[in-house]
Amino acid sequence: MKNKIICLIALISFFHSCMKDKGNYTYNFDLEPELTIDTLPGQMPELYKTWDVGAKITYEPKVEYKNGNEKNLTYTWFVMNYVYRQEQVGNSLQYPAPDTICTTKKLDYLVDLTPGNQYQLHLTVRDTVTGISVSKQFSSFLPIPLPDDNYSGLFCLYVKDGKTDIDVLQSPRAMILGSNIYRNVYSKSNPTAPLTGKPVMLEYSYTGRWFYIFTENQGLRVAPTGLQVMDTWENGMFYNAPTTYKPQRFMSLNNTDFLINNGKLHVLYASIAGDRKFANPIIESGELSPFLSSSTINTYRPVTGAISAYQIVFNKTKGAFQPFYNKGVNFGQFNSPAPDVLFNVNKVEGNPVYINTVNGGETAAIMKLNNGKYMLNVARFYDVVDDGKLTRYYKPLDGLQDLANAKVFESGLGGPAIFYGAGNKVYSYSYTTGQTTSNLIWEGEAGDEVTCMKILPTGGYPSGGRVLWIAVWNEAKNEGKIIDCEINPVSGLLELQVSAWVGVMENPTVTTGFGKVTQMMIKTMYD
Repeated sequence: MKNKIICLIALISFFHSCMKDKGNYTYNFDLEPELTIDTLPGQMPELYKTWDVGAKITYEPKVEYKNGNEKNLTYTWFVMNYVYRQEQVGNSLQYPAPDTICTTKKLDYLVDLTPGNQYQLHLTVRDTVTGISVSKQFSSFLPIPLPDDNYSGLFCLYVKDGKTDIDVLQSPRAMILGSNIYRNVYSKSNPTAPLTGKPVMLEYSYTGRWFYIFTENQGLRVAPTGLQVMDTWENGMFYNAPTTYKPQRFMSLNNTDFLINNGKLHVLYASIAGDRKFANPIIESGELSPFLSSSTINTYRPVTGAISAYQIVFNKTKGAFQPFYNKGVNFGQFNSPAPDVLFNVNKVEGNPVYINTVNGGETAAIMKLNNGKYMLNVARFYDVVDDGKLTRYYKPLDGLQDLANAKVFESGLGGPAIFYGAGNKVYSYSYTTGQTTSNLIWEGEAGDEVTCMKILPTGGYPSGGRVLWIAVWNEAKNEGKIIDCEINPVSGLLELQVSAWVGVMENPTVTTGFGKVTQMMIKTMYD
């Protein structure tokens, strides 16, 4: 009772004081402190680029503290592993403590993180008096490049003035590849034994973590660190080296390396201990097209009863897509088609012009018919049951400009857009948008020739599937260049979106000083 009386007296006194004070005041007893971190990706490009060890990173965020005292705020910048999971500590599982890298509002950090790893970057702001706090994830995928002797980026196999070599271009637009250019990396690592002959193929095995380099004269397996030769075509790459040297297509998939040479498939199983040799070709009548699927088995919540082929090939002699199963000695065959399918995957009409895996696992094939017309055949062999209904699209391509003159094609898993180069022009076509004509997305100057293209693979980063590189050669100028574009993988049009996050506001950008690039491939710092 005594406490209630005291409270009542205090309340009466408070209102009496307000009535006596004739000042002009506005009271709002509902106001509470509101703490926010206000940022946009385009305003913080440093936080979306790769961070080189030893680089100095500075950035000051915009922090608003309405109705609060900013003098009470503390700031904690910290990084944690990109894949943040529990670790075994003694007899229990615990989440590792994040690494604090700065404790001021302005991030001022000399990078000292483990090369080859990837991190998340966070900021926590806290009022030490009220306990109010807010956190912001600035980068969900922050990569730290490896040292220069283990290159990562866009590898460009080229020839110039009779010399074959490799340049490595790192593109800030790609977000995971850095921002440097490394010239002539193979000859620098192998000064007494440079590449000989015109370039043919350059590939990277995610199975064995090594490169394959093919020129017209030699086939090499090369270590990523130092680019030292591990094996040659004649010694160490095969159990029995093919007598005809004609490498046409490579794919690393399902812990297996696949190589098409002279229309035949060779397989290397990395799961066999100590084995890094290709076996004899798979038994099959007919000649294979230079196509290998990049998506065959879904390991995350797959469809029950789905096709479990390790690889899909196209036998152009038979006009048939064929599955290859694990440890098989020959190819299988898909079920007979249902009456209402768009085309027969076991007997596709026409000659293949271009085949690739696109749009999340569909297989798109541009076929030239006997009458000279072109048709697009799209089927799906990935994560589906073979019920005889594997076809998805069957479209005439009469409205595609310059298709008959196209020599270079590219597409990716990120969407249905197919890009093709004819002379000094690059066109795109998307088979899901309803368009019947192609879009001209880039045109070079007179004398330019598009020699190859490459799309950044899809992955756990915003730029995945959205970056297209175009290699261009000008014979009269004896000069090559790389056109770096951000594209929409669905529409096939140029689209400036994630590039702005890293401060790249031009689309496309051009890098000069290259030779005649005949093939490009991607190796990130994590491969």
